[in-house]
Parts: sequence; C-alpha cells; structure tokens
Amino acid sequence: MQDIQRRSFLELVLAAFPVTIFAQTANSASMAKPVRVPAGLDREGKKHAIGVSSTTYKVLTQDTNRALFVMEQRALQ
Repeated sequence: MQDIQRRSFLELVLAAFPVTIFAQTANSASMAKPVRVPAGLDREGKKHAIGVSSTTYKVLTQDTNRALFVMEQRALQ
C-alpha cells in the first residue's frame, strides 16, 4: 500500500465534501435589529474588566441567534 502523508489525506477528504456541509444558515426572523456601538462604549452599557484591560461588548450572541460574539479589548495602561 502506498504511504500517504497526513496533510495529503486531509486535503483529499476535505475536497470530497462540499463546503456547504460546514455552513450554517442564519434564521433572520430571530435576529435583532443591528445597533451601532461606538468605540469605547458597550452594547449593554456596562463596564467589564479583565485584568488590566477594559472590555466592551459590541455584538452579543442573543443579537445573532448565537452565531456571533464580538468584543473590543483596550489596555488601561
């Protein structure tokens, strides 16, 4: 039997499946209306701290039917 490299095997397997198998469709009916959140401000209007940095949430999972979460992290120093 021919010796096959792991990378070649994975490329072959992935090429055999259509990319749409891995795609998720968003249910637009359950998504919230987009909201612009300026730099430095939080989507919920709260302050979050992680160590010596300030964190603000921009897009929440409940806004996108658990499809996306975006946050901005800024160093306090």
